[in-house]
Amino acid sequence: MLNCRLVYPRNKGFTLIELILWLALFSILATSFLSLLNYVNHLIYIGDKEDEVLLNGKYGFEFIKKEVSSADKIIPSYRIENLNFQYPSNIGFVILTISQEDRKDNYNYSTYYLREDELRRISTNQDSSKYPKSNDFSGYNQICTRVVDLSKTKLDTQKKIIDLKLYMGCKDIETKVFETRIFIRCPIDG
Repeated sequence: MLNCRLVYPRNKGFTLIELILWLALFSILATSFLSLLNYVNHLIYIGDKEDEVLLNGKYGFEFIKKEVSSADKIIPSYRIENLNFQYPSNIGFVILTISQEDRKDNYNYSTYYLREDELRRISTNQDSSKYPKSNDFSGYNQICTRVVDLSKTKLDTQKKIIDLKLYMGCKDIETKVFETRIFIRCPIDG
C-alpha cells in the first residue's frame, strides 16, 4: 500500500490564513491604486476644463480686439434704438465698418452680447449711414463659450478707451479674468 507521505513528500499549497492575508494586502494595494487613478483622472478633467476656458477666452478676447482695431466708428449701445432693451447683456458699444461695393458704401454694424455662457456676435448691413434699430440685427455667430460675465466692459468716450473685461469659467474651476485697455483710433459717436 502506498503511503501519502511518500507520494507527496511536502505539501506546497497555501494555508487559509496565508490566502486571507494575501487577499487583504491585495485589496489594500488595489484600493490605493484605484484611488490614485481616480485622482489623476480628476486632475486631467480639471486641466482640460481650464485649457478650454483659457482657449475660449483668448479667442473671444482677440476677436473683439481685432474688430475694434479695424473699426471705422464706435457707437455707444444707447445710440441704437432699443438695443439695450432687446440685448440687456450687450458689450456696451457697436462697431461700424464701412466697405464699398459697386461704388456704393455698405455700413456694417456689429456688437456682442452674452446669452447663457456664450459670447455671440450680431450684425446688420445698411445702405445708408442712418443707425439701425435693434430689430435690424439678425442671426448670430457664436464666438466663444464659458463666458461668465462681460458687464464690466466699459467704453470711455472722453478718453477714447475701451476697458475690455471678459470673465471666463465653469462650475469646476476658478473664474479667469481677461482684461485689456484698447485705445480707439477711429471716431466715437458719443
